Amino acid sequence: MCDRRVRYLTKWLILKVFIPLLLLLPIAETEVIEVKKVVQAQEVLLEVVVQWTPERIEQEVRNTFPEAPERALAIFMCESGKDTDGDGKKELQPTAVSPTHDYGITQINRATWHTTAIEMGLTEYQTDIKQNLQMARFVYEDSKKSFAPWVCSRKV
Repeated sequence: MCDRRVRYLTKWLILKVFIPLLLLLPIAETEVIEVKKVVQAQEVLLEVVVQWTPERIEQEVRNTFPEAPERALAIFMCESGKDTDGDGKKELQPTAVSPTHDYGITQINRATWHTTAIEMGLTEYQTDIKQNLQMARFVYEDSKKSFAPWVCSRKV
């Protein structure tokens, strides 16, 4: 009985979810027929890749600090921003590392926050934008909703 339900659910997911999604892809009709055959015969694995444009990173900063979005952006631009193409406009640098071992767009200090980050499950906070921002939010909350832990909070 359970096996029959699993087969039914699998078939339903393929027919009602995955194939319609595949049909939205810009491919020729003959290729669609071939894709349908493959989908019905094999397990389907989907991977979502997030494109981190400078604009998307800035929006994520604003979303993480909705009570002070522009202040957060100014502080983190001061902390990790860099003019990468010579146009005079700084962009947040997700891979920024300071000589004092501060990481990511929010420059989280390893010596101070590494153990806490690991305990929180943020094992990639040094390189992952979302985790770096989550850690920054924690630091902000831990400082009574203050940007005081960031040196640039006194500069901008």
